[in-house]
Amino acid sequence: MKLVKKILFRLQSYYKYQATDIEKPFIRYILENPRKVTSVDIHTLAKIGYCSAPTIVRICKKNGFKGFRDVKLAILNELTFNEESLRNKFADFEGDDLHKTTQEVLNQSVNAIANTYNSIDFEKLGKIIEELDKCKSYKTLWYRG
Repeated sequence: MKLVKKILFRLQSYYKYQATDIEKPFIRYILENPRKVTSVDIHTLAKIGYCSAPTIVRICKKNGFKGFRDVKLAILNELTFNEESLRNKFADFEGDDLHKTTQEVLNQSVNAIANTYNSIDFEKLGKIIEELDKCKSYKTLWYRG
């Protein structure tokens, strides 16, 4: 199991704290145009992002992916999941009474929390907590996806 991370949030964090000046235009393009990124090849994206194809591959690997193809798939999965999730939320409640709708929202929330819990790699989380304990101060980021 992996620690829960969404690709766009991961890239946003990398952009803000670790990316070099050469990497930033490419990452900025991905963050601003995730849908377009899923339909272009690495060489086209390298031109758009003012970098080389090997730079793109290095960025992908630094963020836990095997290569650009994996990043494209992760972005596509995230976009599709978000769209499907939004569509399903509204479709599920059409014609329901208030009590039934409220109960369904509660059930979905409990399921989302359970899925998140089951996705956590506790070994990695423990290591992160140990590292945080060593810090004198740290910033907390919050992402609402």
